Amino acid sequence: MNRKFWLRLSISVIGALALGALIWLAAPLIPLQGAHPLEEPLPRAALIAVIFALIGGAGLYRFNRRRKGAARIAQSLTADGFAAEDSDAPVLAERMKEALSVLRGRGGRANYLYDLPWYVLIGPPGSGKTTALINSGLEFPLAGGVKPGAVKGVGGTRYCDWWFTEDAVLIDTAGRYTTQDSDARADQKSWLAFLDLLKKNRPRQPINGVLVAISLEDILTLPADEVAAHAAAIRSRLVELHQRLKVDFPVYAVFTKADLLIGFMEFFGDLDEAGRRQVWGATFATMDKGKSMLAEAPFEFKALLDPLSRIAQNRLDEEKDPATRVLAFGFPAQMAALQGPVIGFLDAIFDPARYKIRAALRGFYFTSGTQQGTPIDQLLGALAKGFGAEAVGTPVYSGQGKSFFLTDLIKKVVIGEAGWVSTGRGNRIVKMAAFASLIIAAPLLIGAWWVSYARNVDRISQTVEAAQKYPAASRGVGEADVVSDRDLAKALPALHALRYLPGGYADSDAEQISGGLGLNQTARLRSAAASAYGVGLERMLRPRLVYRLEEQIEASANDPANLFDALKVYLMLGGLETVDRQLLVNWMQRDWSETLYPGPKNSEGRKELEQHLLAMLDLETGHGAFVQLNGPLVEKAQAALARETVADRALRIMAARARALLRADWSAAKVGGAGALLVFEPSIEAISVPYFLTRSGYEGFVKALPSVVEEMARDRWVLGAAGETVEISAQYDHLRENLVDAYAKSFIDAWREAIGKLKIRKLTVERPSYPLLTAASSVTSPFIRLLESIRDETQLSTSDGDAPTKSASVEGEAMAVVGADGKTPAQMIEAALAPYHKLVEGDPGQRPIDRTLSELNEIRVNLSRLATNAPSGEIAERIESGVGRLKTNAAALPPPFAGMMEQTASDILREVTLSAVARTVAKLREQVTFTCQEKIGGRYPFAKDAERDVELDDFVRMFGPKGLIDQFFGSYVVAFADTSGPQWKWRDGSPLAKEFAPSALADFKIAADIRAAFFGSDPSAPAFSYTVTPPPVSGVRLEIDATLITGSQGATAVQWPGSAENHRTLLTMRSNAARPPMLLQSGVWSVYRLLDTAKLNADGTQATFNLGGRDLAFRFVSTPANPAAGMRPLNIAQLRAFHCPGGS
Repeated sequence: MNRKFWLRLSISVIGALALGALIWLAAPLIPLQGAHPLEEPLPRAALIAVIFALIGGAGLYRFNRRRKGAARIAQSLTADGFAAEDSDAPVLAERMKEALSVLRGRGGRANYLYDLPWYVLIGPPGSGKTTALINSGLEFPLAGGVKPGAVKGVGGTRYCDWWFTEDAVLIDTAGRYTTQDSDARADQKSWLAFLDLLKKNRPRQPINGVLVAISLEDILTLPADEVAAHAAAIRSRLVELHQRLKVDFPVYAVFTKADLLIGFMEFFGDLDEAGRRQVWGATFATMDKGKSMLAEAPFEFKALLDPLSRIAQNRLDEEKDPATRVLAFGFPAQMAALQGPVIGFLDAIFDPARYKIRAALRGFYFTSGTQQGTPIDQLLGALAKGFGAEAVGTPVYSGQGKSFFLTDLIKKVVIGEAGWVSTGRGNRIVKMAAFASLIIAAPLLIGAWWVSYARNVDRISQTVEAAQKYPAASRGVGEADVVSDRDLAKALPALHALRYLPGGYADSDAEQISGGLGLNQTARLRSAAASAYGVGLERMLRPRLVYRLEEQIEASANDPANLFDALKVYLMLGGLETVDRQLLVNWMQRDWSETLYPGPKNSEGRKELEQHLLAMLDLETGHGAFVQLNGPLVEKAQAALARETVADRALRIMAARARALLRADWSAAKVGGAGALLVFEPSIEAISVPYFLTRSGYEGFVKALPSVVEEMARDRWVLGAAGETVEISAQYDHLRENLVDAYAKSFIDAWREAIGKLKIRKLTVERPSYPLLTAASSVTSPFIRLLESIRDETQLSTSDGDAPTKSASVEGEAMAVVGADGKTPAQMIEAALAPYHKLVEGDPGQRPIDRTLSELNEIRVNLSRLATNAPSGEIAERIESGVGRLKTNAAALPPPFAGMMEQTASDILREVTLSAVARTVAKLREQVTFTCQEKIGGRYPFAKDAERDVELDDFVRMFGPKGLIDQFFGSYVVAFADTSGPQWKWRDGSPLAKEFAPSALADFKIAADIRAAFFGSDPSAPAFSYTVTPPPVSGVRLEIDATLITGSQGATAVQWPGSAENHRTLLTMRSNAARPPMLLQSGVWSVYRLLDTAKLNADGTQATFNLGGRDLAFRFVSTPANPAAGMRPLNIAQLRAFHCPGGS
């Protein structure tokens, strides 16, 4: 064991020295986060020292672990009461205590029990296990003391013998543990307790092998069923060993008492000590620990028999005693006869085809421990004597005992193959995985080193090549010391070339592991490339950004909001203050996307500029040599900013941040509901209040106020000297109060402006349903919804029902936030907008706005009744009374709601009138127009070519006094018409003027003229007289009804209509023709029809007829029935100017 210790120690020292040399030589090449921390000797020496300390500590840990393991084994083996009462554990523990105490007294090593291989001997009782050990030739440290496990007065091994040698621990188990035939339950428990003890204290290799001992005497003399039972018991114990211990172990089958074979001693008796030490048996030649070699047993047995014949011949030549020669000669035959039983016995135990057993038969062997007859007690007594203990009895010897074929078997075969056993399954898996990983990792590591070397060489070449191309990319951009333009685009190619240098700032491939492993040059390349890129950014990007900001500062002189941020970013870029990264990037992005490089076509360029900007901020290599700020421009901008109050600037910043939250603004159209677009003008859709000036915005204002005040103080540096004046200092000192006042004023102004923009539609439309008026006066009126929303958003101390809200808690937190007059923002806002809050104070239905809308709804109901031809007098009075009350209520409303109600009241009164006009128009159509069109329109004389005449009754009904036209005009129209002049006209402000057709009043005037011309004293009979003067031509004859007029007569009076029953008018002239020429017309209007055939002069009094080719001129002079008439009855043109009045 000492040799193994020194061998392990030597290997460990050599390995540690080799590892230290490797670290000393290779560690300087290994980068760590871009650096080489092991380049200096001292860090390397420290690392090597740490590793040596770890190796030494690991060795000490292992040594200590083995020592403690041996102590645990000893403690476990000697522990009292660790098994059941009916097992042998207490007796085993007592024997172990005795043995260990003697071993420690002889100076045994602390890890003795842990380092030695352990073997278990099993076999039936009396199989010669103990005898074999005693005569094995091993050195037992306890030989001079107590023999472990020996029980006085009893033959055989009662419990378990622990044999401690310099080379191994051999555990001689009681035979009953194998057969378990004395007390099966107790024996099994003792056996399993023994196995558990081994597994617990030697988990990696509980045992190194098993020796199965079986007496040839039993095989040859016992009945076959008992031999089979022994084989089955041994097989069961082997299975339990494997299942319990979880290792694959070799099994050595030892056939003892070979001396009981007839001729054994005569055959081998003359062997010297060396001959008796050697092995007589077969060890299977295989390196496969799991392979079953049982099939080779017959061949190996035959191989044992072959030398026996040669040895027998030699013995016969040497031996003189005849009896001895006979026995020696028969011994080979005795052995040959033994092959069947031996091989059968081995098959019964180890045949894998029949039995599930994992124990491998390593070999089988024949031994003889002593030649002392058969009494077992004599054998055990001899064993006790051999160890110096008192004999149990006095044996009878048949001769001096010698051991045959045991020493080398135990020492060289069994103990020599201590490593044949496997470790535990978990340890085997770990070890196999470790070896597999090493086998795989070694070539991979070598390959990776080669690839790393090649890649680094390639990367260096790429970097050199890219550096050589850079001057061409930067021509015209990077040479100038002073930049005087803001053209960022022309700098992009040069910056791109620097950014993507191989191994440089943006080279993602530079971090691949294949480029590392101690050879990586990425850090050096990256450092140089990043430095070049940083200098390029400072030369080509920062000056152009600064130049652009100067332009923006000059352009924002009158825009404080833009000017402040522009100046702030400008000063940051100039190095006068720590850069606010987010502010700067957002500023540049907005400028690029909105002004310098807008649109989708420039999106890639903007993205690349942003990458360079972020890199410039990351690298910050210094810019003093390339950027110089414009001092006068800065002072001018600071003076301009000082003209804006600090409170206004703070309020603007807070409003901008509120907008950035993208929260919805208050919208009048949305809160007003669906009826809002009906009741109010379309402009309501554009009426809104910013989120910042709503209830939620107020809460945000109060919370953000302290931080904004602090921020304004932090940003005071932007104003420079202008921010240190007395006036500005006072503003900073009172910023909180001023900001509160400014916010409250903005809040109030915004709501007043929004409310003031509300414009009501004309609600009195679409009679008789009046949908707009209905929407305005309903319980879901947009007036109510708007006013309730205004209250909710501006009455900041309470919500519906005066319940405390989040706003109230915020107000509580901000009670110290007051304006210059000591009021909180909520108090100022509520006081200013209180008139609107009062409109919706109280219970629903009883609030001021509810009463106003109730009046409006009642008016709407009466208007609908009025528009549906209900009796109008009473309803009109109700409407006028309701309008009066509405105006009274409106006077108490705040603007613009008062004006809205006033406007609506006027519209309602106008609607009353218009409703009456509408009824008038409807009546005109019902009472006049329809009848007129049916009886008058399209008939003669009003239609020249009409075949049908207007009946006189219809003429009277329509045009006579008290006729349809006269009655309607007198009832509905005359009050609105001015009939004093020759041309009638509508009176000023007449509602009928818009509702009647433009020609309606003229038609009424013509109807009045017709009535005056045709109707005299008798309103039921139209009549007028006229005179006809014929031309002085003989033979001319005009016959009108019963009146005859000839050319010899002068003017003749005629009455219309004539008295003849059949009305007709006939004009003839004498002629020699067979048929004299004539003109004939019939009907009451026949004279009018005759005149239509003539050519009339301008005033219609002279009618020229063409008769027989001759013109005959008659003069018709009519006299109207009423001298005041404005027309002559026979004036056809005036008659035909009439059209039935339709009103529209």
